[in-house]
Amino acid sequence: MLYLFLANFLSVMNLMSIKILIPNIMVDLKININLVIWLINAFSLPLAILLPVFGQLGDLYGSRRLFNFGILIFGIGSMLCGFATSFAFLIIARIIQAVGASQFLPSAIVLLLEQTPDHYRGSVLGKWTAVGATGGILGQIFAGLLTDVFSWKSSFFFYVPLAAIIFLLSLKKASSATTGKTDLLKVKGGNAEKSTSFDYYGVLTLMLAVTCFLLGITLLPDLTWNNICVKAIFGGSFLLLFLFYRIERVIPTPFFNFKLMANLRFSLGLFVAIIEAFVYSGLTFFLPLFLNTVKNFSLTQTALLLTPTAVTIFFMSPLGGRVSDRMGCGLPICMGTMLWAVSCLLLSGITVQTGYRFIFLCVVINGIGFGFISVPALNAVLSAVSPDNRGFAGGFHNMIRFIGSALGTTILGIIFYASRPVSFTGISSAGAGFHEVFTTSFIVCLLGALAGVKLAIQK
Repeated sequence: MLYLFLANFLSVMNLMSIKILIPNIMVDLKININLVIWLINAFSLPLAILLPVFGQLGDLYGSRRLFNFGILIFGIGSMLCGFATSFAFLIIARIIQAVGASQFLPSAIVLLLEQTPDHYRGSVLGKWTAVGATGGILGQIFAGLLTDVFSWKSSFFFYVPLAAIIFLLSLKKASSATTGKTDLLKVKGGNAEKSTSFDYYGVLTLMLAVTCFLLGITLLPDLTWNNICVKAIFGGSFLLLFLFYRIERVIPTPFFNFKLMANLRFSLGLFVAIIEAFVYSGLTFFLPLFLNTVKNFSLTQTALLLTPTAVTIFFMSPLGGRVSDRMGCGLPICMGTMLWAVSCLLLSGITVQTGYRFIFLCVVINGIGFGFISVPALNAVLSAVSPDNRGFAGGFHNMIRFIGSALGTTILGIIFYASRPVSFTGISSAGAGFHEVFTTSFIVCLLGALAGVKLAIQK
């Protein structure tokens, strides 16, 4: 199982470290604040779109080969990121990374759960989340150290040997397995009729709809709601979503069975995933921004000061998983979102005089809350489907999380700069902007707590 956990570690490390690298990339590639969002979304958008697609392909054709292909592509993309000399080149390389990650992430979850009894599923998912969270914080620390000593490019080169190790471990596991999928074009289970059951029209429609929606969200900070292009993009997205709904209702083997939404564990689990990603994206973007630009900490100091979040997540995620196994998913979700609400309420009052002890308390609360939110939400989604559909369910859950992350980064960014209309380099004191961001996050957390209560009652 080690290589599966390492794959999650690598993916989250790559996703989170970019936020530490942003200031240096801006200077080196001479880009302004309006383009910064693309450094994040160039990875998260295609990843969000492709995750459920490759998840279902893994369900149909087997996950092992897909996992190996994904790790290989991710390593190539990481190497290209390190060689990037322009903003456009870096964006293309980040997209290649996303194509690889969208293959190995859902496959890793399936391969992991194939070796896990159902009554231990929450506990194992807790360890999965703990390892990923550790990768997120260690990624920021390593990125800060490597950038301070060498350059931001060295952070991407660091991923290449790690991807190679995971690839070799996976090959070793595959060669020692007595059973497996030796042909990517051979349907899992040997049912030849299932090879024609993939819903190409539905997948294409959903991919276009999600692409338009996320593109519209990304363009909002620059173009505003009044822009005709933004209106057209969102209009096209909703039209494509309606078309997707119509296709899925009539096709014999739909990509997404809308009857699943009637299952509260599935629908509320996805809703909590959006809440979790929305708030967490704001916390992991604006807290480093505050420490780096207001408190004038270095990148390494900023990453180290946020380390308590990873430590608490590492210990609390397995506990959150065990609680969801024994008591259901609703109670831990309610507890976790209320803890986040308290933290966001405290952070809404930060100023330039705020000491680190206060921030330390908040980041510890964030880590504890995360452990009680993320794992139970994923457990709720996976428990609502059959084992043969876990690749799709895991991929769809991750797609929803990345949509939530894009929404959080963009909407909270709009709120921040609308409340505080200054340039990036002009941020010198906390107040308006940070206050509005964390107050908004507080309100969103309360919505997550209500979903947790509903899940607990439903059980």
